[in-house]
Amino acid sequence: MKSIIIKSAFALLFTAALASAKSKPFNGFTVFHLGEPAASESYTGKIPHGESAVTCLTEADNSFVFAGTRVVKGNTPWIVCYDQNKKSVPPSYVWPLSGSVKGEMAITALVTAADGYIYGSTSRQNVLDYALVKEIKASAYAGGHLFRFKPEPSNMKIEDLGVQFQGEGITALAIDSKRAVIYGITTPGLVFFSYSTADKKTNKAGDLGGLTILRNRYIGRAPTALVVDDSGFVYGYASKGKLFKYTPSTNQITTLATAVTPTEIGGQDYDAVTAFVKSQTGRIFGGTFLDGKIFEFFPAKGSIKPLGITSRTGNIRSLVEKDGIIYGFTGSEKASSTLFAFNTKTGEHKAFPEFKAYFKETTNKWVPFQMAPMIKLKNGSFMTGENSDNGHLYLYEPESIEWAEN
Repeated sequence: MKSIIIKSAFALLFTAALASAKSKPFNGFTVFHLGEPAASESYTGKIPHGESAVTCLTEADNSFVFAGTRVVKGNTPWIVCYDQNKKSVPPSYVWPLSGSVKGEMAITALVTAADGYIYGSTSRQNVLDYALVKEIKASAYAGGHLFRFKPEPSNMKIEDLGVQFQGEGITALAIDSKRAVIYGITTPGLVFFSYSTADKKTNKAGDLGGLTILRNRYIGRAPTALVVDDSGFVYGYASKGKLFKYTPSTNQITTLATAVTPTEIGGQDYDAVTAFVKSQTGRIFGGTFLDGKIFEFFPAKGSIKPLGITSRTGNIRSLVEKDGIIYGFTGSEKASSTLFAFNTKTGEHKAFPEFKAYFKETTNKWVPFQMAPMIKLKNGSFMTGENSDNGHLYLYEPESIEWAEN
């Protein structure tokens, strides 16, 4: 069988276990504090423990990379800026959200718009697995906010755009930059909405039925991903294993009966699509929460092709694509992260369940635990973040990996 070499950002992880005894950093795999620490604090950044779990990432047009965090324990989520020129998160490049948006526990999404702003969303109840309906309603949560800021870390000003829907946290955003529209979805009501960046108006497109309620408890979870195709149609997870399609010209939502996610029988109420990626050629791939399966979605046919399970830990946290290879992380709060790669040309999977990293310009090792968001930067490298109480950012430089040729 002939071998071919395909560029990948993660080949170094294949040999990470063997290289763990090295005293210098792996080439192309570096860890960054959220705010550079004092010399005596080797593993802790400027953001307090419990408030630094990284939930989302976006790259601005000026190459700054911004991240949002959630509260595991503490008082406020934060916005963080990674400077690609300095290759660090400077101490002054971290901002508590509570200075502008008060009372929220998570920044759930960040998107870069063509108007020069980065837009974000918040929630206090994005995960409601088995939560009592009565208690959630009694909490009188005002609702998740939208906010925005210019990607200017030396002059950071966060503008609160207000609560969007009473009692509803926002779990996902996607942007159609060509049409200056941001799309979002909420929990627990699963309200799908659009927001015009031109006139700052919110449009409620419809309700997707809300989270399933069983014995007075919410079960399953809200989807954390949406995707916009090249024609401007929006797709996401409706409920019970089905995708939906939103048509902007008619402001209508259609449930796609033939677009059924690869969920095991009986698990549809507990599942959700937690990651989408649109490839360089316009193909759309998705990943599920419950079993951690990936699939390809065909908008023209309204159908799904299952591509297999990614790891035993389930819960696909993110997906990126480069040169026909899809990369992603799986793992729950009780199971450490597994990196996987899927070759869209050969159908081959690879999993990297164990890997270690080194802090920039040190020999201090760090074992990533809860990797979650991941994006591809304009320069072709990848950035990801750690969604745990002591979170960090990670940069991956492209390496090479061997795949079997059919």
